[in-house]
Amino acid sequence: MLDLPYHILTNSTPITNVVGDRISPMIRPQSETLPAIVFSLSDTKFEQITTMGATTTGTTRSAVDVYSVAVASMATDLGSAFALHEKVRDAFEAFTTKNVDLDPNAYLIHGIHLDDVISGVFEEGDVYTFEGVFIFKITRSDYVAP
Repeated sequence: MLDLPYHILTNSTPITNVVGDRISPMIRPQSETLPAIVFSLSDTKFEQITTMGATTTGTTRSAVDVYSVAVASMATDLGSAFALHEKVRDAFEAFTTKNVDLDPNAYLIHGIHLDDVISGVFEEGDVYTFEGVFIFKITRSDYVAP
């Protein structure tokens, strides 16, 4: 699933104009300069629905997958970290493409929104962060109900 936020981040010109290719899943390489973005999956929920069929028990199937993705916007000063966070927020919340084919994964996007923001500083490295937690509601667009 991390291919979807990576796709959005790396295809946003306002973001890549600031960080170039310094967008990493999970961990920032030590040699990498700032500003940079690091993102990870922080929570997952699977919403299901039960449809009534020929039996009274019905059929349960996936309705939507809800992923929480934490995106840390990192810079050498607080203002730059926040400005980068705002670019990330704009990219995710403006992303309106409903079907995204990222071979071998295909997604149907129902919505992306900001859920929480956490700020921080790592004094030993002069690294300031704004970490946005974004909620992705998606289903696999290749999903076929049983």
